[in-house]
Amino acid sequence: MSFEYKGPPVKKKKEPEETGITRRSFLKASLALGTALVAGRVVSDYLEEKKETDIPKEVPRPGNKETTSKEPDPDSRKAESEEEIEPDMDYAESLSDILDFEKDGPIRLTPEKMKRVREYWKERYRKEPKLKESLRYAYREMGSWIKYLHEAFEKYEVPKNFAYLAIPESHWNVKKMVSKANAVGYYQITGNTGRGYGMKIGPVVDERMHPIKSADLCARYLKEWHDKAKGGRKDDCEEYWLLALATYNGSFAQTYINSCNDKKKDATYKEFLKTIEDKLNKIKDDLLGNRLTHVVGRWESLASIAKKYGISYKEFQRANALKGINVKRGQALVIPTAHLSQVAKKKVFAAAISGFSENLNYPEKFNAIDDLIKEKFVTQQNQPINLKPPYVVQQEAGVSDSYTHTIKRGETLSILSRKYGVKVKKIAEANKALKINNLKPGDKISIPDAKGKIRNKKAKSLITEAQKHRVSVSEMGFKNQHVRDWQKPLPNGTELWV
Repeated sequence: MSFEYKGPPVKKKKEPEETGITRRSFLKASLALGTALVAGRVVSDYLEEKKETDIPKEVPRPGNKETTSKEPDPDSRKAESEEEIEPDMDYAESLSDILDFEKDGPIRLTPEKMKRVREYWKERYRKEPKLKESLRYAYREMGSWIKYLHEAFEKYEVPKNFAYLAIPESHWNVKKMVSKANAVGYYQITGNTGRGYGMKIGPVVDERMHPIKSADLCARYLKEWHDKAKGGRKDDCEEYWLLALATYNGSFAQTYINSCNDKKKDATYKEFLKTIEDKLNKIKDDLLGNRLTHVVGRWESLASIAKKYGISYKEFQRANALKGINVKRGQALVIPTAHLSQVAKKKVFAAAISGFSENLNYPEKFNAIDDLIKEKFVTQQNQPINLKPPYVVQQEAGVSDSYTHTIKRGETLSILSRKYGVKVKKIAEANKALKINNLKPGDKISIPDAKGKIRNKKAKSLITEAQKHRVSVSEMGFKNQHVRDWQKPLPNGTELWV
């Protein structure tokens, strides 16, 4: 290996530094300039203030309006502040927004807020094609009956525009004649309510289906609750009708009115809203505190309750120490909500207040429809039909709603059930005097509601009555929609329109 000598190391000359402004010097200069500007501003403000204090103020003199200082009136100042705080009441707001679980603070219900709900429904009926079309359809079809509907409401001194309650109830749509709660007809009347008001409800005739009959009941019902809300007061006002409307689609208003009557105090719509408000806030507080309960109602099961709140029935079992799935009517169940997310709790809250929501929504929804009708949003209506006063059908003696069958060899209840389209249990209940498990040829057995059988040639049915009055069966059926089966004998006392 060889090394090459290159001589002593040569030192590099140091390059001269740049003479420009460095970053450090720039920052120092900026800081100094800022300090000088602030100091100058302080001095300027001081001199200006001193100059103003040196000028003598004008002494106010009595009677000098220009120089006399006047303090604003505290009441007027308060009124001005209230006007600034008071929100605009004309805008629309849905009830679900008012009852939003996620909003901070307690729920507030006032008549002014309910007017917003009315505007909300008006906007929906104006803009949503489906609702708009259903409103137009119902208004048009009701024209055939509106003359008689108005007469039914005016007979009981109820505002005749309340006849349009059928629109929020059923939209005058045959497909919506039966609700989830088994309310039937244009005005959605339950069986208990109908029978309580003397309606005929059976397999052949159901008067809840007739426009005039159901309107008559609706008018009587509203008048009854209006008078209860009014009490002994002479002056009438709109809020009594609002309370009556609230009773038509919920029991909370009924409970409130009865409570006021028991305590002999005036019932007001504002106080009713306050009562509902307190109940809603209690539900909200209980849910936030994970102590919300559900009282088992009629026909409710553990599975249906769990489905309502979106929680598994097993969690209900654990929270309530239930060994099985059986629950009793009136039993209070703890709703397990401690583990739920905010979104899930919101759903639970909506389910818990669903009854209140329907009760609150109903009057404003109807009033929205009524406003739109008055504003001529819908105008086209069918021509009224011509009706004579109804007559009462009276059957001759011996006419029965059942068919008598003579047993032949080999016939059983199952065979008869298939033949006549009647359940075995129903046939057995109609023939308790017979040994139905040991039928013999020649035995006579009664078949209730047998399909396609005329019990008696002299029996009066809708078809025979149409022939009698020389009108088409379809026309007779349209004018007597309460007759469900045109072939079966009509019960005694059935009213028919021609």
